[in-house]
Amino acid sequence: MTEPAKGSRTSLPRLLLRPWGPARGWVEETGTGRGVGISRLALAALLLGLALSLLGQRQLGRWLEEAPGLVEQLPRLGLREGSLWTDPPETDPRVLRDSRGRPVLLLDLDGQRRLEEEDVAVQLTRTRILVKDRQGTVQAFPLAGTGQPDGEIKPEELLAFLQGPARWLAFAFSLPLLTLLSLALLFVQQALLSLMALVPDRLYGTGLDMPARLRLVSLAILGSSQLTALLLLVAPALLPAGLPPWLAPLVFSLAGVMRGITALHASQGAGRPTPGGEAGGTPG
Repeated sequence: MTEPAKGSRTSLPRLLLRPWGPARGWVEETGTGRGVGISRLALAALLLGLALSLLGQRQLGRWLEEAPGLVEQLPRLGLREGSLWTDPPETDPRVLRDSRGRPVLLLDLDGQRRLEEEDVAVQLTRTRILVKDRQGTVQAFPLAGTGQPDGEIKPEELLAFLQGPARWLAFAFSLPLLTLLSLALLFVQQALLSLMALVPDRLYGTGLDMPARLRLVSLAILGSSQLTALLLLVAPALLPAGLPPWLAPLVFSLAGVMRGITALHASQGAGRPTPGGEAGGTPG
């Protein structure tokens, strides 16, 4: 097998398919001699951020189906310098329910409760709207960024805003935030998995150096992030219960790391060049 030249680039479609393709793709990934897989992690973070943002949009859409009935339960509302006021004043948290009696909105102006601990998807405080998805991830959107001028918010205006601009504003806020958060956590996972990969690396005698091991781990994370993003959008119930979406790639990546190392082991046994540039069989 001929290895790609140093400095060569992999097209985006080929890169996305590489974790699922033939074993030689894993050998090529560790043998390119370039970088430590940062571009792979960035792409994985973007996929996770996009999936989580779309999942939040879906959850918000379900909530907005009950918006007309919820608006009728609200007191008079208004904004003053980005802060919400009510008439009469709402001093105690109150749960608003949909037509079937299910809790939908927590009106908690002083933020006395934590949305993560409540059986409700949306919390309205004096300065923010908080939305919780099925995985328990909470996204916060400041009221000051909605563009709503100071003054009383009429029910019909609130309803039109919730069903229109609010959805796009939520997506615009959440996508970069969740992508950056995913990237930071995936860097931590890369470091952890590279240490864990030392064990099979020594057992199989593949002799990976640190950059090659980081590239292999990054490819495993990219593949597992694709799988996690797909499950989040298509079948979130298949994800382990209570497992944060950023930890799912860590679990799935372990299988990818093992596949990559066994592919390298087989390649070296066939006399192909190793990531360090040596040819020959595996040390006995």
